[in-house]
Amino acid sequence: MAQPKHPDTHRLKLLVNVLGGYFGSRLMRNIREDKGLTYGIYASVAPRELGTSLLIGTDVKGESADYAVSEIEMELRRLQQELIPAEELEIVKNYILGKFANELSTVFEQCDKYKNTVFLDLPADYYTQFVEQTEAADAETLRRHAQEYLTPDNMQVVIAGPAAVAEPTA
Repeated sequence: MAQPKHPDTHRLKLLVNVLGGYFGSRLMRNIREDKGLTYGIYASVAPRELGTSLLIGTDVKGESADYAVSEIEMELRRLQQELIPAEELEIVKNYILGKFANELSTVFEQCDKYKNTVFLDLPADYYTQFVEQTEAADAETLRRHAQEYLTPDNMQVVIAGPAAVAEPTA
């Protein structure tokens, strides 16, 4: 994914939140609510100096792992093919901007934001851009970003834990 200074960074954060960044996200609705495969699933971005990592994580039973991965890939493809409905997009924008405002409630949290701008050599208006670009993001731009950045075939799948155990035959 794009490095923190890349012009797509803030819209990608919004897109990843639609996918799996809050309790009502697509992954949570599909994998937890509809399929009952997990208690929790998430998608997040982690900015680094030279790039940004996308992480999708969950805990499922070994025998459900492949199915869960295929459902995650389906949700990624949906974001590439379909426009995010206006109501869903507005909910996620409000969630992200509300969470951001809450993250500025103490001097320590404000220092963390400042520290990020220093350590990642971000422009002074980085967080202003975040708010403005989040508010202005539209469904078509997000679909194009999904097509560019969220292609399942370009991702690494890592499954950890014991393999599914076959039922003993009697």
